[in-house]
Amino acid sequence: MSAAKKVLVVDDERNALVALAKILREDGYDVVVAATEEQAMHRLNRWRFDFIITDLFLLRSCCINLLNKIKSLKPLTPVILTTAHGDVNRYLDESSLEGMLWLSKPIKYDELRRVIGIIEAQSKGVSENETDFSEV
Repeated sequence: MSAAKKVLVVDDERNALVALAKILREDGYDVVVAATEEQAMHRLNRWRFDFIITDLFLLRSCCINLLNKIKSLKPLTPVILTTAHGDVNRYLDESSLEGMLWLSKPIKYDELRRVIGIIEAQSKGVSENETDFSEV
């Protein structure tokens, strides 16, 4: 039996964080949570994640710093952005969004599973160093 995929979930809204972590754990993922950018960075430096789910806004500011740090530290780790503020293109430029997927809040769990399925299909049998998510 293979090890559970490790997922980092970042959201400053406690209820959203708990609910998302719960559903992912029920689906068999090893979930690590963070409520702030600082917590997320600590966890990114400590563990390797198969993918990351982060809210677009952390503590009322855009998570562009976190996204840039993820791209710098783990450039090929897939990222799913979540937002209750409409289209992410209004807040981030095209280069910041390259290779990222996004979901509107409240998250529909069938849509979350579909997006995770896309990530898993693209990375199946390929190491992080060989995975290309630019066509997602």
